[in-house]
Amino acid sequence: FAAPEQPSAAEASAKHLVDSNTEVPTSFYDLCPEDREQLQRLNKIEMAALLESTTDFQPLQPRKRRKKRKSDTSVFGVALDVLVERDKRVFPAKMESSLVPLIFTRMLTFLEAQGVREEGIFRKAGSAARIKALRQKCEECRGDVHFDALEAHPHDVAAMLKQFLREAPEPLLTDNYIEAYSQTEGLADPLYGIRLLTQLLPPIHGACLKRLLEFLFKVASLCEVNKMSVPNLAVVFAPTLFYIKGAKGQQMLKEVEIQISTASTLQIMLKHHTELWDVPQDLIAQMRFVNESRLSGRKASKPKDLKKLLSARKSGSLKPVASHEVMIQWVHDDKPPGVKAFVSVVLTTGEVHSRMPITEQTTVKDILVATESPPLCNLYECGGNIVRRRLNPQMRVLPILKINTGLALMIMSSS
Repeated sequence: FAAPEQPSAAEASAKHLVDSNTEVPTSFYDLCPEDREQLQRLNKIEMAALLESTTDFQPLQPRKRRKKRKSDTSVFGVALDVLVERDKRVFPAKMESSLVPLIFTRMLTFLEAQGVREEGIFRKAGSAARIKALRQKCEECRGDVHFDALEAHPHDVAAMLKQFLREAPEPLLTDNYIEAYSQTEGLADPLYGIRLLTQLLPPIHGACLKRLLEFLFKVASLCEVNKMSVPNLAVVFAPTLFYIKGAKGQQMLKEVEIQISTASTLQIMLKHHTELWDVPQDLIAQMRFVNESRLSGRKASKPKDLKKLLSARKSGSLKPVASHEVMIQWVHDDKPPGVKAFVSVVLTTGEVHSRMPITEQTTVKDILVATESPPLCNLYECGGNIVRRRLNPQMRVLPILKINTGLALMIMSSS
């Protein structure tokens, strides 16, 4: 077995970490927490550079943290993370997700069953008296409300959902990034900017946004019945999603240009809601490069260090770090025919399945089938220039081996 030919330093530093699995994206949540944290640092640098190119540039910078209302009984006007922590303590078995408040789930679940076919949902107003009574019931039950049992009206719950989001101490898109979202319209690729910002959101805000966008897209898919197409929904819901408290927020609601830009941004978010957590390939390549650089002793913990490393990578002045190919054996004589490499795979039992043949077309699913892996198990890329990544079953394995020759492939439970 011979090692693969090495590219030039410039080619290697710019291209050797780019995954050719472009048809199968990596989800942000397929990365382990350490890799997600590293990716977010890179996202901030990338997003700041993009925003600098816009005429209405406003730098990304941390805002002063708002005081959280730590009530053990209230629902409205309480921070999302406070609600989640309380629900975990009081209603753990009733939560749809450990990152989404129970009251938020209950409103969306009711509207999915009773409201998606209602004409003008989110556009037509509900009854102020009925909404007040519903809110009181929600407060009394600390969010553990079954709206169908209360014979609630869909328009009332829809109005209450918007009130819930507006009255939260911090916007769903967060104080740090809400204005940057509206600036993405001025970018050459607004969707790219929206993806970067969405992957910067705190976990609870990100999970709630994902759940909300999935629901709103479901509403739009029935627009022939409810008359609420994606453009219509974006117009009526953008003032809620992009709502900022105080005088600045009131001014934003009056400015037609801001209303148009936020509605346009929400349209993109709805149309591409399944793609917002797909990590751009170039950023995964940057993350791999930074991880390799850290292993070789280069500084990469501070933003200024990251910027220097990325500039050096772009210029090709840094050579790729050599890795030890412990789990991979490369084949260059085409024997057996079609096999490009043999790889060892660590099974759930801890045993090693040696000499798994890899061809150009071998997928992650093929390995899981060949090793007779139990249900709910996934193949993970571990070590080398990444900490841990869950691999999509449709991904081809050979490109992964080429960009991370120091990896270990491990089959682990996803639970």
